[in-house]
Amino acid sequence: MFEELDKKFPPKRPFTNQTVPIGVAEARTFVLPEFTQWVELTIVTPPPNRRMQSGGVNGQPVYYNGWYSYGITGSTSERKPIHYDFMSIPIPPGIESFTYTIYSGGTANGRIGYRQPTSL
Repeated sequence: MFEELDKKFPPKRPFTNQTVPIGVAEARTFVLPEFTQWVELTIVTPPPNRRMQSGGVNGQPVYYNGWYSYGITGSTSERKPIHYDFMSIPIPPGIESFTYTIYSGGTANGRIGYRQPTSL
């Protein structure tokens, strides 16, 4: 019963929050663990020729670091910009893969956060 519901929804039974590190790379594509909640990306080496736009008095600067995308295995959604040096990206239920590319000369690392069902 639980396994059938788990295929449709994140576990309602007891779970623990887990993280998996993402190593430093210019680009990476990977399969996400089941029940992924978020992906964090941190720019380690900014692209040397990245453009920047001031955020004004109360805003953060916006950078043109690269892009990311996610989807089911074998497909992805549209490319979304990586505008900050640290981003936490919420992952919708049912998403299986994630990809990112930092513009030439730059690198990023990060973490994947997911829910791990525990035994009753």
